Amino acid sequence: MSPRFFLLMLVCLGTFFTRPCFSADPITKKEEVSPAQRTSTEAQLAILLQGKQAVEEDRAGLKEKEAELGAMRTGKGRPAKATEEELEAMQKEIAATRLSLEKHEEELRQAIVGVAGLDQEADGAVDKVDLSEDAKEVLQPVLHAAKELVARQRRTAQLQMEINRKTQLLRKYDEALTNLDRIHDAAMDADGNKDLCAMLVEQRKQLENNRAHIPVEIANFQRERDELEAQRKPWNEYASALLRDSIMRRVWNLLLACFATAVVLLLCRLLLRFFSYRAWLRRLGVSPFLLRFGRVLYYLGSTLAAGMAGFLVLYASNDWFLLTLAMLALAGLLLAGRHTLPKLYEQVKLLLNIGSAREGERVIFRELPWLVKRINFYCDLVNPSLTGGAIRLTMRDVIPLHSRPFDRRERWFATEEGDWVMMSDGVLGKVVLQTPEYVQLVPNGGSYKTYQTADFLKQNPRNLSHNFRIQSVFGLGYRHAAAALGEIPRLLETRLRMELTEVIAHEEILYLNVSIAKANTSSLDLLVLLDCKGSAAAHYQELERCAQRACVAEATSQGWEIPFPQLTLHTASEAIPLK
Repeated sequence: MSPRFFLLMLVCLGTFFTRPCFSADPITKKEEVSPAQRTSTEAQLAILLQGKQAVEEDRAGLKEKEAELGAMRTGKGRPAKATEEELEAMQKEIAATRLSLEKHEEELRQAIVGVAGLDQEADGAVDKVDLSEDAKEVLQPVLHAAKELVARQRRTAQLQMEINRKTQLLRKYDEALTNLDRIHDAAMDADGNKDLCAMLVEQRKQLENNRAHIPVEIANFQRERDELEAQRKPWNEYASALLRDSIMRRVWNLLLACFATAVVLLLCRLLLRFFSYRAWLRRLGVSPFLLRFGRVLYYLGSTLAAGMAGFLVLYASNDWFLLTLAMLALAGLLLAGRHTLPKLYEQVKLLLNIGSAREGERVIFRELPWLVKRINFYCDLVNPSLTGGAIRLTMRDVIPLHSRPFDRRERWFATEEGDWVMMSDGVLGKVVLQTPEYVQLVPNGGSYKTYQTADFLKQNPRNLSHNFRIQSVFGLGYRHAAAALGEIPRLLETRLRMELTEVIAHEEILYLNVSIAKANTSSLDLLVLLDCKGSAAAHYQELERCAQRACVAEATSQGWEIPFPQLTLHTASEAIPLK
């Protein structure tokens, strides 16, 4: 070993063995006592001696009363046994003396240790869990703060009142003792009765015994008052302590629990989006049903994970009050879930796409057809023929619906924007806007006509934008019956084409025909059939008038008879008799 190692060892051993010589033990170190402290200690010692003497006298008096009670029960040393009333009175007096003795012993013990309220601290050392008290602490913090602020003031005032009362009582005892001494001296000087002097001596002892406890009580009250005054703080410190300990701590724990729950939900959501974006499961050829089943398991697992995160935060923060409330809330939700199991079953079926409404099918909602675009906790319905034709529904609204597969040729609405329609109420107009709530038409002239979407469909709109037909009836007299079979229809068609081309283009006329419809009572009815392209729909009503105008013009130029309804009366003289 090197010399340096030996030198280091010697230094360490020397420091170890010489340390008590250079350092004073903090336990045995004596502090200097000031003259004021020495005077206070001597006064306290005198009070303790008086209190100790008073306690010993109480013990002696208690023993004497107990011995006297025993003698009263046995009758020894007495002319006769005591009655029940005397025994009961003696027992009450002994019980009162015992209570007084216990009280004085406790006061003497507190005066000896110099600290008040040791028993109260010992009794309150056990922390009892009381949910109602915790709830009051949380729900009524301001009340507790006010009570704490007022309690010290009230207790200090009570102690001061007790000190004043005991001080006044001490003066009365001193005055009584002074008067008793004066009477005793006067009795001794006058050679009075010895029994009177003995009674005065006994009375003095009793007064001194009662007076001996008062200084101890005053000292205890003063000590407690001084402690309360020393512990007194400004109101802002009480308010800050209240916010820091009872409110902010629980609010902070609650915020941490909510934050942990939100973080877990966010992470689960990002994980789902990552897998959905990558579409790994679809690339592996997993069936859509398994994908939906995995999504349901994801929702269940993410909810459980988020809830466990919140519970773990409350458990780690030792906030049993909030943790108990959270567990009670969870138990309430589970109990309430018993009545919602059928609805939950239907929701799971809907999420798995095996319910009454399924993705990619046609469903009727509010009297309109919709395409079920997406099924989730919020379901998307789409109508491609409507402006703003996309609505979001909750699962509760979708469960009662029933969907079906549809053909590509099925229309999603009776019209499209820009179509001309003839309503059952006689309105002819162009559809300029159709939404899930209303349909707006613009008739000729530029005014707007608005229908609720359901009422629009109830009007059975006739769509004229995909070709249309006009039928017009024109009557001729029976004297033109021969010409009505060939010449007249040909002339009317020629006149109609000439008149119609002034309203619409020639290529917009798809079909034109004039033929006999029926032989009516007063006329031969000719039927005009006119088929036009949808581009001429705006002139629908004008074309009806044009057809009648052309027929009347041709009949006038050719001198054809246009009949009118006639009524023929036959009299009785003109009747042919029956043979």
